[in-house]
Amino acid sequence: IIALVGVEGSGSRELIRSFAGLERCTGTITIANESGEHAIGAMSAYVPATRQLSLYSNFSVGENLLVRLGPPEIAGAGLMLKTRRMKETAEAAVKRFLVKTRTTTQAIRSLSGGNQQKVAIAQALLCGPKLLLLEEPTRGVDIHSKAEIYRLLRDYADRGNLVIILFTEALEVYEAADRVHVTANGRVSP
Repeated sequence: IIALVGVEGSGSRELIRSFAGLERCTGTITIANESGEHAIGAMSAYVPATRQLSLYSNFSVGENLLVRLGPPEIAGAGLMLKTRRMKETAEAAVKRFLVKTRTTTQAIRSLSGGNQQKVAIAQALLCGPKLLLLEEPTRGVDIHSKAEIYRLLRDYADRGNLVIILFTEALEVYEAADRVHVTANGRVSP
């Protein structure tokens, strides 16, 4: 787990967004031996700082969990949805990612901020990326949810994946990161 730390305007937010393909930049990115835009699209997942940008407020918990999955996971021949498979996948994700909800059909907006954030992270991880990019993943969540989120990210990283997290609160770095890079004036510390 790599942390990028910098105050607003330091360039760290722009850097992590460029890794996700959302900001223009120069250079080459290689993820799991794949390079360029294909690597970004197929091998990485991005979770913005504001969970409302990841979640659909009019969808259920289950629908939000599955929203990033493609046809092989949720649709069969003729793109007919596999409703039973979708339900099983959503229920398994609720358990795996420790989302506290009565049912997967519950409205996402009825969950606490911490559980909404776990859903936002879970929907990214369900795609099976090799690189997970997060902006302030525990901003605005309670201490218990924060610990669960860090545990989920640690488990993901321990399976051979890379996590890059943007932090604006330096204290959180000590709880989550293996390595830290400070950004200032658009440059990253070595």
